[in-house]
Amino acid sequence: MNSIILYIIVAAITIPVYVLLARKANTEVKGDNVKTITLKMHIAYKYVGLLGIIVGLVAAVMCLIEVDEGEKLIAATVFLLFFEPLGITCYLWWRNHSVIITEESIQATSVYGKITKLNWTDINSISFSGTSGLLTFKDESDTIVKSHQHLVGFKHVIDSLNSKTEWDSKKLRLPY
Repeated sequence: MNSIILYIIVAAITIPVYVLLARKANTEVKGDNVKTITLKMHIAYKYVGLLGIIVGLVAAVMCLIEVDEGEKLIAATVFLLFFEPLGITCYLWWRNHSVIITEESIQATSVYGKITKLNWTDINSISFSGTSGLLTFKDESDTIVKSHQHLVGFKHVIDSLNSKTEWDSKKLRLPY
């Protein structure tokens, strides 16, 4: 019975967050000027990341305080290894990932802060991964620009892809 309640709570939190992210991805974003649009990750990534970090730390401390002597370190390590990487990754997505779209190019800052840029005319490969949510652009020299589907205003990436390249977003099976 407890596991059913847990699944209901998880679904009650996860579904509205996903719906919110999907709506914000279709939002119209005003650029710095008519020709430049900057997209950032939704703020939910910040709070989910911070929550993951806090839950991991609190659970690890509670294990060190409450769990039997022989299992303390193992239980604390399991909580830290599970929650901390997830929390830090979500937080870094919010903090670092952005995409700048201009008439001539697309530029992205990765989750780790690396900046890459491609001219629309140089793109020779585009792919989308539903698992990671990343739309990947490549040129002949294997320069890669990645754009996450949860960027607020992701529709601008799709619109630019359709108008400035030979690819079609419907054939790539993009979610929006």
